[in-house]
Amino acid sequence: MELIDKYIELCFLHGELQQQGDSEKSNNVHSQITNLVNEIRASNKNTVNLFYKLLDHENASVSLWTAAKLLGTFEEKSVATLQRVGSNPKIIGLSANALLKLWEDGMHQVENWEIAST
Repeated sequence: MELIDKYIELCFLHGELQQQGDSEKSNNVHSQITNLVNEIRASNKNTVNLFYKLLDHENASVSLWTAAKLLGTFEEKSVATLQRVGSNPKIIGLSANALLKLWEDGMHQVENWEIAST
């Protein structure tokens, strides 16, 4: 649970920094989130299952990050999450729509967590 709590905290922070336009700090937090996602993926099944549930998180930044990482595992739900976040008129919505476009164009690398972890 500690990894998931830290992930949520960092996603919240990343969203706030993006909204403030602080790209230097935002990029630093981006790196921390990426490293943490790798730890979550390598952790136990319970932690991974908790991560999967974050697609429905109430915070747009948390659900955006989770959808970005799970497009190859839960494509339909991840796309729906990105579309939902994409309707937000703030920078987070622009980010979600840009990610969807990259994915549709084959430029967003995805992995299936279910296959890779077995």
